Amino acid sequence: MAIAFILPISKKAVPPIIVLWGLTSFLLFGLSDAKKSWKALLPILLYYLCNVVWLASSENQAAGLFSLEVKASLAVFPLIWMFVPNFELRQRLNVLMAFVWGCIGFTLFSIGRAAWLYFNGADLTVFYYADLAWYFHPTYLATYEAFALVVLGRMYSRKVFALGTPWVHHLAAALLIVHIGLLSSRAGYLCALLAMLLVALLQFKRKLPKEAVAYILLGTGLLTSVVMFSPLSQKRLAEAVNPKTTEGTVEAGEPTQQKASSSTSGRMVAWKTAVEVILDEPLGVGTGDVTDELMERYEAKGEDYAARKHMNPHNQFLQAGVAFGWIGILVTLLMYIVGFALALKRRDFLFTSLLLLLGLNMLFESFLEVQSGVVFIAFFYTFFVKSPTHKTYA
Repeated sequence: MAIAFILPISKKAVPPIIVLWGLTSFLLFGLSDAKKSWKALLPILLYYLCNVVWLASSENQAAGLFSLEVKASLAVFPLIWMFVPNFELRQRLNVLMAFVWGCIGFTLFSIGRAAWLYFNGADLTVFYYADLAWYFHPTYLATYEAFALVVLGRMYSRKVFALGTPWVHHLAAALLIVHIGLLSSRAGYLCALLAMLLVALLQFKRKLPKEAVAYILLGTGLLTSVVMFSPLSQKRLAEAVNPKTTEGTVEAGEPTQQKASSSTSGRMVAWKTAVEVILDEPLGVGTGDVTDELMERYEAKGEDYAARKHMNPHNQFLQAGVAFGWIGILVTLLMYIVGFALALKRRDFLFTSLLLLLGLNMLFESFLEVQSGVVFIAFFYTFFVKSPTHKTYA
């Protein structure tokens, strides 16, 4: 519960709590069924093993070792969960609610912080994007809050309300939608829409058509209203439709080339370059050499924006492919195949929703390359593998 609550609040506070949880869990080894669902945890461990094995082929050992440190949760959480005593259904709900309240807590704090800065001379940009997210990346924070929306929707379908009051429950969901809108992350918008769609489908399945329509119409209406009143959000959406480019420097007589000059066009360059690396290096370039390889190719192409921003592939599947080759892509897909198989077998709506949200994000971000993404995936993936399900809480 402590990790779930702190995860969307403070990145620095998470590692000490993980260490404490690991130590106490090992002491309780005798109470645990360490063999339960261990096979479903193998893909995560296998992905971390790829990082260890491909470190040997890396020229940049420092970057490789740092990558192992960032991804340590992929090995630590499966190990901890194999020692954690089995817990009850109510405890599963408590962990999920701790995460929801963590998201709500940071939402209130970030909006309050932005208001304080604004009334002390800052401009309106403090209410948007990176300034609002503070030390989080807006996309990762929006992903957290989108999953919290799904949890709230699942609770509502079973008439379990936050603080036991329907209006507080609805207010919490509305607050998260508003905050996602202000974060101005395009992937975050897609996550919010997917979350509301999943909740609406759940309500239809539970024979609650009015609630389903309300989630879609009111939820999307609220999100759209926030975006429409945010000049920065409109600008970022317009950029996604018409990516900015600049005229590239070319030799005389050759056709003029367009170079990336925005995050959207830069991302397209990163995708294309990553594919080129995978085709040229089918076994990967190594754990620590991804950035170096991409930078060399950006500079060779004259892609100054991508080089200046040190852009990674911005796609987890391509990231794994550049580092570990086709094996890395297959291992990454294996995590989804095993996860979906288990979630569908258990009819676990929340686990399925989590995997869909992560899959969407991994198309636009290298989610397993930063602590905010690694810990979120490792914790909740292993949590759902280990946790029990029941028609009341699943």
